[in-house]
Amino acid sequence: MLDILPGPRTLPPAARAHIAAVLLVAALCAAPEERRVIELHPEYGHEVVRGIAFLGEARAAILHHHERIDGSGYPFGLTGDRIPEFARVVAVADAFDAMTSTRSYRCARGVDEALAELRRCAGAQFDPVMVTALVSALGRHGWTPTATADGPDGTEQVPVPGAPGPALPVPRAAGRATTASGPSGPSGPERRP
Repeated sequence: MLDILPGPRTLPPAARAHIAAVLLVAALCAAPEERRVIELHPEYGHEVVRGIAFLGEARAAILHHHERIDGSGYPFGLTGDRIPEFARVVAVADAFDAMTSTRSYRCARGVDEALAELRRCAGAQFDPVMVTALVSALGRHGWTPTATADGPDGTEQVPVPGAPGPALPVPRAAGRATTASGPSGPSGPERRP
């Protein structure tokens, strides 16, 4: 969804300030009162895109993607089918992406591990129908995550096709990143779809 939003310089100053504040609070291991600030991000995101008519139901997904089927989510504590369908789709996709992407504080999980976690949380956190749909789609089409960041030790993390678990570090050579398929060109490391 972020791909369709304007670049950072075209966002209003209030939106840029909010994004910076959320990132800062998240980086500081949020205390309970700080967690509430983080939990406001769906409402702020919804406000930022409010006037963009072509987004349609995507606005509802932005607002409600952290609601949980059991009602313990935020911002409104909606339950079951009261959560818009597109928000239930985005919640599963967002969680899968978060688990299979390398973060500054941990390596990516393998696809099988991420799917097991989604299945475990189906019915409480996630809509079981949406989890089943993702599992089915991945079974038909597969999934190879791309390198999303440097790993905790500073080396680039790239996936090994078909291998479970986190991506493997790739050494850097003389200022040029190297991927599993060879040295990168001047535009940076190769990215696999």
